[in-house]
Amino acid sequence: SKQTAAAERLFRECLRTITPRTEAEIYSGLLDALIEQRKHQEVVKLCEEGLNKAQATTRVLFHVKMAPALLRLGKTEEAIATMEE
Repeated sequence: SKQTAAAERLFRECLRTITPRTEAEIYSGLLDALIEQRKHQEVVKLCEEGLNKAQATTRVLFHVKMAPALLRLGKTEEAIATMEE
């Protein structure tokens, strides 16, 4: 929807000025917007980025959001490995 696309743009803009206080909310909101738009590859990319860069966000968020995206991309083994971490 137009609202979801607008939310994605907003959260992407917020990523540029992310702070420890806003980090989890920004990542979570952007991931939700991407999931709703079925942008599975972008979900995986953002989760990988979050796992490498995020400092104030639980790693569980990234694993929980990445595994279903990997499954939808046909990457079953990677999805299982993600959930085992």
